[in-house]
Amino acid sequence: SKDKPEESYLRAPHKPVLFGGYVQDKIEFRDIVLNLGLRLDVYDNNRLVWKDKYARRPILRAGDTNTPLPPGIEANYAVYFSSDEIVGYRDLNGNFYDVNGQPVQAAEVLLNGLVETTDNIVDRDMFEDFKPIWTLMPRVGVSFPISDQSLFFASYGVVTQRPGGANADIGCLAATGCSSNPSLRPTNTTKYEIGFRQRVGPRSAITINGFFHQINNLIQIRDIRFASPSAYSRYENVDFGTVKGLEFGYDLRRTAGVAINANYTLSIAKGTGSGSFTTGAIVWIDETPPNFISPLSFDQRHKFNLSLSYSLGHGEGPTLIGTKLLQNMGFNVLATTGSGFPYTGILNPIPVTVSRAPLPSGAINNDRMPWSNRIDLRVQRRFRVADGSRITAFLWIQNLLNTANIQNVWRYTGLPGDDGFLATAEGQQYLNDAVPLTEVAYRHRNRSLGNYGMSRLTRLGVRFDF
Repeated sequence: SKDKPEESYLRAPHKPVLFGGYVQDKIEFRDIVLNLGLRLDVYDNNRLVWKDKYARRPILRAGDTNTPLPPGIEANYAVYFSSDEIVGYRDLNGNFYDVNGQPVQAAEVLLNGLVETTDNIVDRDMFEDFKPIWTLMPRVGVSFPISDQSLFFASYGVVTQRPGGANADIGCLAATGCSSNPSLRPTNTTKYEIGFRQRVGPRSAITINGFFHQINNLIQIRDIRFASPSAYSRYENVDFGTVKGLEFGYDLRRTAGVAINANYTLSIAKGTGSGSFTTGAIVWIDETPPNFISPLSFDQRHKFNLSLSYSLGHGEGPTLIGTKLLQNMGFNVLATTGSGFPYTGILNPIPVTVSRAPLPSGAINNDRMPWSNRIDLRVQRRFRVADGSRITAFLWIQNLLNTANIQNVWRYTGLPGDDGFLATAEGQQYLNDAVPLTEVAYRHRNRSLGNYGMSRLTRLGVRFDF
């Protein structure tokens, strides 16, 4: 309110509107099984959004100039003047046109003209209600036997994820300023899968399948450079990614107490950005963010999983001291190993005591962390206490071998516990000066717990079922 500025701080809580529904059906015709589904999601952020993200103050529009407009120029376009003479226009999407309405580069207009601000106070007319987004998500799955021991299957589906949290409701760190963006659209993923399953024994089978995921509307920080009165940055739906790969699996149903599930996944994930702040440093130094394909931060090329379990039922197992001591006992071993995730190396170490824009030493996500592996063990024993009830005692050990798995590294050294700064001339000078951090304290700050995975964790418990 212009008359009572204090009222501008009185706002009701944000209440987005979300609802959806789905229908599904399963059709069986002879040996063909067809699963069909359709989901509808409606997302209404229930907030005001900018009509023109390039104008954060009221400006003169083409329809307010009282002059004939060139063909293709609409009344809500921004007008650029030079000494009261029109030199160009800009539409709401940031496209520029010359005085005759022909598309031109932004510099041809910006170097010669400026927009005319009509007021320094933001008013309600600069906003419009968020337009609800209706998203249809079909899902189709089909399977049919190729022979009496082989099965073919395929699927197609679309899923979405609404924006929220920091991406939608708060600003961002950038030299040109910050702004929230309540007009973000949901991220959507289209999934394709095809494969077959082959029986290789009375109780075992192998599965081979390929998959492809197309991810659109990923959120990334961007500079709004042609804005008036000044440039700023905000999050926008500008990134995309793809995930493709193959998966090989082997299943052995419980046979003589033994069950096995093993699989290997080869996956390649690439795109224009891994997260909403991937190009944050580039925007911060006022450079144009790149728009090319590179490995995504979750691109794990190889992953192996093995689950081995063995259990004995009531009355089973060897007889010791005249009783079945090992009956109702079992164990499970889960072993995983995977190749390292990518990261972008830098040319010079950045000390933990300063904030500095990094200089990449190569392409984005061109370096790789080491492989990781982990073994979990669970041992349990069941005891009957009454009809329909039992007690299960268990010992569960995660990361049995206490392996130090690396989850993050310092980008200059590629190590989880040393950023490399103290080994440089600048680092030695830092130690020689009167600084609050000693070498021991500095190296301690390098040892971030988030750089390592879980250490050995042991749980001993009892569960009662009735």
